[in-house]
Amino acid sequence: MGRLAKSTPYGVVEMNFATWTRNGRVPSQLPLSNEFSKQAPCENGMWLVYDELAKEVRKPTAVTENMAIVYSSEKDYGMIGQRGLGYFSQVEGDYPRMGRPSVGDKYTTNTIDLGNYQDVAAVATAVNGGTTVYVIPDTTGVPKLSSSDSATATLAGKVIKVYTVPNGDVGFKIEIIRAQ
Repeated sequence: MGRLAKSTPYGVVEMNFATWTRNGRVPSQLPLSNEFSKQAPCENGMWLVYDELAKEVRKPTAVTENMAIVYSSEKDYGMIGQRGLGYFSQVEGDYPRMGRPSVGDKYTTNTIDLGNYQDVAAVATAVNGGTTVYVIPDTTGVPKLSSSDSATATLAGKVIKVYTVPNGDVGFKIEIIRAQ
């Protein structure tokens, strides 16, 4: 059904329980590829490929690639106007901070494609009713909600709560159920 609506231009992410910082699974030494521009920037919460062979961070071309979650610190050096959470993005040449999750890691984000769910209410009804709402990779870099798991995906999660992100927008608390 498309991207989750938000009050700010870009996605927000909050680490609830992320082991990757403690375990040193934080790749951040490669720049973003030319896929990312002001019109189509990298946002916090995206699932991207840290491609050491090409020496760049890029969108996945298949769900079987190793991915990490973007969680860069919001910076607004020299920006005029709105600042902070939801107003931060990165473009080609910027160096995103990424985390390679482990099973059980939890985070909250509004960088989500609703997939085959009509709206947030439909997701809430499913989650509150005990139905698993899966979070699977997509070649856009924006994770997608699904009523079925993608068995071939190297990274997958499930929505455990319809929640809010730190700037007050609706988001989803996600638990990682499969990781590389």
